[in-house]
Amino acid sequence: MPSLIADIRHAIRLLRRAPGFTAVVVTTLTLGIGATTAIFSVVNALLFRPLPYDDADRLVMLWTGRPAHHVEQDWFSPMQFTDIQAQSAVFEDLALALGLTVTMTGRGTPTELGYIAVTSSFFRMLGAVPGQGRLFDDRDDRGDAPTVAILTDGLWKRAFGGDRNVLGQSIILDGTEVEIAGVLPPAFLLDNEVMPVVRAVGHLDVVLSLPFTDEMRDRRAEIYNVVGKLKPEVSLGEAQAELDVIAAGIRATRERDPNSGFFIRAVPLVDEVVGGVRQPLGVLMASVGVMLLIACANVANLLLARSSARRRELRIRAAVGAERGRLARQLLTESLVLAALGGALGVVSAYGGVSLLRRLGASSLPRLGDIGIDGWVLAFAVAATALTSVIFGIVPAWRGSDVDLTHTLKQGERSVIGGSLWSRFDISSAFVIGQVGLSVVLLIGGGLLLRTVTSLQRADPGFESERLLTFRLQLTGEEYADGERRAAFYRTVAERLENVPTVAAAGAVSLLPFGAGISWGEVGVEDFVPSGGRDQALVAEFRVATPNYFGAMGIPLVRGRVFDERDRADGQHVAIIDEQFADRFFADRDPIGRRISDWAGGWAVIVGVVGSVRHYALESDSRITRYYPHAQTPWARMFVTVKSTDDPVRLAATAVRTVHELDPNLAVVDVVPMHERLAAALAPRRFSMSVLQAFSLIALALAAVGVYGLVSYRVSLGTHDLGMRMALGASEGRVLTLVLRHGMTLALVGVATGLITAAGVTRLMGAMLHDVSPTDVTTYAAVTAGLILTTFVACWVPGRRAARLDPLIAIRAER
Repeated sequence: MPSLIADIRHAIRLLRRAPGFTAVVVTTLTLGIGATTAIFSVVNALLFRPLPYDDADRLVMLWTGRPAHHVEQDWFSPMQFTDIQAQSAVFEDLALALGLTVTMTGRGTPTELGYIAVTSSFFRMLGAVPGQGRLFDDRDDRGDAPTVAILTDGLWKRAFGGDRNVLGQSIILDGTEVEIAGVLPPAFLLDNEVMPVVRAVGHLDVVLSLPFTDEMRDRRAEIYNVVGKLKPEVSLGEAQAELDVIAAGIRATRERDPNSGFFIRAVPLVDEVVGGVRQPLGVLMASVGVMLLIACANVANLLLARSSARRRELRIRAAVGAERGRLARQLLTESLVLAALGGALGVVSAYGGVSLLRRLGASSLPRLGDIGIDGWVLAFAVAATALTSVIFGIVPAWRGSDVDLTHTLKQGERSVIGGSLWSRFDISSAFVIGQVGLSVVLLIGGGLLLRTVTSLQRADPGFESERLLTFRLQLTGEEYADGERRAAFYRTVAERLENVPTVAAAGAVSLLPFGAGISWGEVGVEDFVPSGGRDQALVAEFRVATPNYFGAMGIPLVRGRVFDERDRADGQHVAIIDEQFADRFFADRDPIGRRISDWAGGWAVIVGVVGSVRHYALESDSRITRYYPHAQTPWARMFVTVKSTDDPVRLAATAVRTVHELDPNLAVVDVVPMHERLAAALAPRRFSMSVLQAFSLIALALAAVGVYGLVSYRVSLGTHDLGMRMALGASEGRVLTLVLRHGMTLALVGVATGLITAAGVTRLMGAMLHDVSPTDVTTYAAVTAGLILTTFVACWVPGRRAARLDPLIAIRAER
């Protein structure tokens, strides 16, 4: 131990004498360790840390699907839930849940709340306990039971000021008084980030009981989530096998279309929460690991150069009796001191990196509040520091301790003339080739994601998103129980908004493209017989729209007309279809005047064809879509769209005021310009692209520094050699070419190695790409050209300096 402390003190003294070298090494390590630690904090929170529920590894989310209807993920009806309950033996508990929004009134400004309605088993399977009052029990599941509410801790404090006497009071939701039965404790997390049952809500304020009423016996009401908890001895595979049997029974006896391919799939709850970001996080973790390797290679090269510069000192120490192991330990101790400094500063920088990642991933990362620096992350940082110190320190320590005593007192060596200095391949050259190659891989990955985001930004969503303000309304209470009143309200809102000077058009739709939720169902087409027979169900997206919705959105009219005042509630039922619908069912005939099923089970005459819209994702086409007039299908919950001739944000206050002038008890929510909704759809890819590109640029800078450092070092070693060449007649251009040839040879080998590696590695990114091949020629060519240019500059600077050497001074130079 005393000798180790002495080695550390000696290392600190030596490093203080070389502040430039120390600063470069520590900065490089800080970047590498800090970035790696920050990314690991995200991976740790999302992939390694369990969900905050009892036996979270046994929790699963159930989904249905009908491949023949092009439906790969769908919700359950309550009767399908009871089928599983009656036939399953693998679940300890099953719960039914429904996530929606309600408007709370009676406590100041009307406020929209996110809620889930659940059966009593829901809290039991999660291991929840009440903060106050009680949770649900079997009494609350009965069809004649009144609905009761359990507040989240946040809503209790916001709306009731933390009143301890809240139990037994009522909260008014959508005009109905609901008794408060309990309050959840603050530590119990239940929101969109950890329980995707509330995916359509985005935030959770209140939990309602879910009495099993007669209305829930409609098997077509497939709008419910099912959450299950496996028995301790049951594996996911065993559970899935049983669900396959249950699904086959439902398919044969309950499905209208036995050929639908109806299935039930169990997905671990943690996969449901983080499944969408698992691959991007894996790519980012691998990328930051590559960047750390590049940093290690860079530092190793710097240490090799430093040990060469200290060769005379090390030879003298060997001459007076120091063994090779002793010298190696001293050099390795210096590496450990550097790594400790870089690791400490890396952890500090990781705190800032985590804050930046949370901001970048605010709209694309789940469980955002769990991301941070904890004990596991600090342990990882310590391990990364120790590992990197070994990686970059072991080779320089071993090479530096290999001294030749025959040169102990010699002041220097004349360099060898003839090119051996410039043509030899050693460990430093290997490090540089590795740095350049790994940089190529990172740059190509970042370039492919950039091309993907650019392609998606250019994708035509089917509507005009610029200068378009959107917001959502939910008409609640007895005054809107009548459909005509609902239709009149939205008609009046649109008319008043269109009277605003900067408004070009205003309309409303039941579900906005890239809005929360999904809306599709079976559709009938008159005189069309599916290939699977009349029993085969056809499905299509459906929307309810007001007359000016298409004009406000800029959705083009292809044929016929849009809705107008003729489409009254007591008039002929009509519909509009999109181009995809028309192409599928009316490819050889005019669809105008043909009939499709309406929402009420009758027939609607097609009066128009509009352009197809991408409703859910820019990278995929939506299902075929039909629209019904709001006057004939007067939904209470609608998105309002306002086309502005100015910045739509400036219209927000006017829009809210217009609604409140008509009804001050309505909550105007989700007030967002349409272009921000599209940006949110791209957020996950933007997050991955931004982080990967940052790593790529850092890696490129480190690779350039590595090439520059090696070439500069070789030039300094070969000063005498170069002086002899110039004295014998070599021109400045010849010397510059000699230096460039050496550096660029290493760079080109590194580029070639990186291209070959990238061709294999980027195939793993296929799911993250759109309209871009993993071997995209443009990206590969751009990265190749950029790296060659960068390394050329890194070689040219020391080469130009070498070409301007004074031959007489250079000849006298010692190595």
